[in-house]
Formats: sequence, C-alpha cells, structure tokens
Amino acid sequence: MNSRLFLRRFLVPLATLLLSSCATVAPPNPANALHPGRPPETAFDRGLGTDRVLCLRLRSERGDNWRFLVDTGSPITIFNSSVRRKLGPSLGIEPVQYAWSGAANLQIHDAPRLFLNNTLLLNGPHVWSDDLHRVWPGRGIDGILGLDCLRHYCVQLDFSTHTIRFLDPERATGPELGRPYPIQAVGSNIFIQADFLGNGPMLYQVDTGCTVDAVIKPLLFERAWKRQRPEWMHQFPSGEGRLVVEAGFPQGTFDGEIYHQLVIDAANHSFLGLRFLARHVVTLNFPKHTLYLRRI
Repeated sequence: MNSRLFLRRFLVPLATLLLSSCATVAPPNPANALHPGRPPETAFDRGLGTDRVLCLRLRSERGDNWRFLVDTGSPITIFNSSVRRKLGPSLGIEPVQYAWSGAANLQIHDAPRLFLNNTLLLNGPHVWSDDLHRVWPGRGIDGILGLDCLRHYCVQLDFSTHTIRFLDPERATGPELGRPYPIQAVGSNIFIQADFLGNGPMLYQVDTGCTVDAVIKPLLFERAWKRQRPEWMHQFPSGEGRLVVEAGFPQGTFDGEIYHQLVIDAANHSFLGLRFLARHVVTLNFPKHTLYLRRI
C-alpha cells in the first residue's frame, strides 16, 4: 500500500476522534446510580445573560454542556425545545400556566441523566420541554432545574461567594445557618410564612426564578404604599393579561429586620424572589423541611 495513502487513512480518523473527545466528554457512570452522592461545591454560571438569575452548568450523559436556571418555583425540570431531539419521543402534553408568560402546552419526556461536575443528579421520572427563550428571553438557557431534582438535597446558595453547596441534611442545622423557617408544601410548590412590609404573617412561595424581591397581592401592595411612597413605579402586562405594578421602595421590613431598596410587584401571587434571597446565604434543607436565611 502507498505509504501516503496509509497515513491519510490512519490520521484522518484519529484526528476526528481527538476532536470529538475534546468537544464532548461524557461524565463517568456513578458507582451506585441510586445513591450517587452529593455534588461538590460549584460556582454559579456568570456568563452572558445570567444577571438577575441563578444558573448552573450541567452535563448530559453524552457530554453536552447545558446552562440551567435553578428555579424553586418550577415543580419539574424543563428543557428548551432546541434540545428536544436529545430527549427522546414525546410522551404527551402538559398544559401549564406561567406566572408572567401565560399559558403553554409543554411536551413530556422520559427524564435524561444530568450531571453536575461529574456527579449524577437525582431527579424525577419525567421532564418537560418548551420554548424557554420565549419565557426567559436573552438568557441563553438550555433548561430549568426544578424541585423534582432539588428536593432530594440540602442546598446552600451562598450569594457572597456565588457558589452552591450540597450539605449533609443531618448536620445542616444550628444558629450559624441563620434564621430557620419551616418549609410548607402546598401542592407542588414550597412556601414559608413571614411578615413582609408589615402586612402580617402570610405564606410566600420561595421562587428563585422570580427576579424581584417579592410579589404581593394588590391589596397588600396598596397598604404598603400608604405607609411609604415608592421612589419609582411602572406597569407591564402579565401572561394572564393583567397589569402588574412594579415599584421601588426605599426600605421595608421582613420579620422585623430592615432591608433597603426593595423592588416589589403587585400581582395575584405571593412570591419571595431571588433579589431578596440573594441578600443572604440561603440553606434549603429539603429532607428536613427547613429553610435558613443568614444575611450577608
């Protein structure tokens, strides 16, 4: 055989193999798929489009590198429609109502294996898929990591170091974690009871997918307005077709503690959002049904 022809036949497949191995490196299989262990401490993804949202980089079993928004307001993990072809066939349709983006029909798929820093994440049996660039424009996200995964862990969100930690739920307790709040499950959502803006104790959904400090009912918003006039205000339509009033309050109280420069929305919801949570080290001990807030 001609030596040049032999080298061409050998080197071209070898080069292709090397390029492929650099492009996608599949995570190793866990020793025990039912108990893969806790993922290591990981930095938040700080890439383009991640301002005001909490994102992590996850990998698929095939080595795909995906940006996921961490959303305690989503009961299930959702993939963007752009990666739908990698999820397998649709098993049906799930009608949903987004708080700000309106109604949508999402496709149901068998849940793929997802990895954080080579550690397999526990999740539910199914995931959904939707056009998330419509729901979260300009974020460049490939998916939303929901409670079906997070509920298996004791998750600490440290906004002072921009890292997420997965703690031992049996040891994650004590005053060093901050003020404890019992996590109450209502349907597929999680709530804590607190007094925000002096409106008295009430339930707030803990929603890291909500970008403001809080969303409160219009009547409570009006009461807060009468106590303290906002510095600014504007309106925008919700996905339900209703106007949402958004305002900036110079200060307000949360369970007796004073916080400054609060952004509050008035709508038919009660959310405790990421902008407020990010003022703390937040520990969500799902196995022990307790949330801790320690101010930064």
